[in-house]
Amino acid sequence: MSLVLIVEDEAMLRASLARGLSKMDGIDVVDAGSVDDALVLIDRRPPDLIISDIDMPGRTGIELLGELGRRGLIVPIVYVSAYLKAYRAQLPPNANIEVMEKPVALHEIREMVRTKLERRSEAPEPFSVPDFIQLASMGRRSVVIEATWPDGSKGEISVRDGEVWDASAGDRSPKEAFARVAWSDDARVRCRTARNLPAVRRLEGSAESLLMDTARLLDESNREGLVDRAQRYSSMPPRMGGDDLEDAFAAAAGPAEGLSSIDADDTKRAFAEEDDEAAPEPPVELSPMQKEFNRLVDDGVMALLTKDFATAAAAFQEAEEIQPGDSTVRTNIERLRELGHVPEPKGESS
Repeated sequence: MSLVLIVEDEAMLRASLARGLSKMDGIDVVDAGSVDDALVLIDRRPPDLIISDIDMPGRTGIELLGELGRRGLIVPIVYVSAYLKAYRAQLPPNANIEVMEKPVALHEIREMVRTKLERRSEAPEPFSVPDFIQLASMGRRSVVIEATWPDGSKGEISVRDGEVWDASAGDRSPKEAFARVAWSDDARVRCRTARNLPAVRRLEGSAESLLMDTARLLDESNREGLVDRAQRYSSMPPRMGGDDLEDAFAAAAGPAEGLSSIDADDTKRAFAEEDDEAAPEPPVELSPMQKEFNRLVDDGVMALLTKDFATAAAAFQEAEEIQPGDSTVRTNIERLRELGHVPEPKGESS
């Protein structure tokens, strides 16, 4: 069921509109008499469509745009007002905003609602929870990924500096909550910047291992296909590189063949004095082009986390021009192309 929120300060008009829309198939309707009351309902369950007056006591309906943005929500809004001329200049050009001038017939509003909800249902799926986890991990971001299910229940996964930190969903354990949020297909998802995350980490393991482990558990419960999806994320480019990778391989391999651990320690002690006297290596100075590439990738990842797909596409495409073939950049460009935010390469047949 799609949820429509009506925001209107005139009680009789609000009740009449709610009755009229509630008779439509597949639609639940909730209503509020002010922006503040509307925000309480939005936080309880994000709507699929908002129909709002503009000129109301206290806060204007236009302020809903900023409140939705702060919550990381993308919700179409239909403004129905008798004061469009006074407020039109304050409404940004946006495909998710429609305006209708009072008085307007109920059948016109119903048709607008039907059209908006159909477009929303036909739109490409946004980035999934595993996508957001992987993006936050690559960008070493601190975010909270929230899921809201049709029954109003909620869950969330916290990522701190790129590491999966915690998860909650009802009375489930952290790992069960992670599985519920990460692999549920019927939830509305949003990603926001994290503030004041708990100091104690309740989930251990990399993002890739947690996704794979929970996918296996759910597949054993007859939910086929999740392991294949998880493998797509585990095959993403590692965040380490250069010396970090060499150190990781060395640690995994252990002492060289033919040397005991004592021999290895003796060797380290033998070179300790020489190492102490050696001057520290200066930090590697990145070229201006490399700095610009890193900045663009960072901007692209951050834009994806906030669902600003147009900005993300522009950043990754510019980064691709600087370093063609970078695996992280190419992966994100291809995903954005699947969502319709990057055109097909020239010369390819449709």
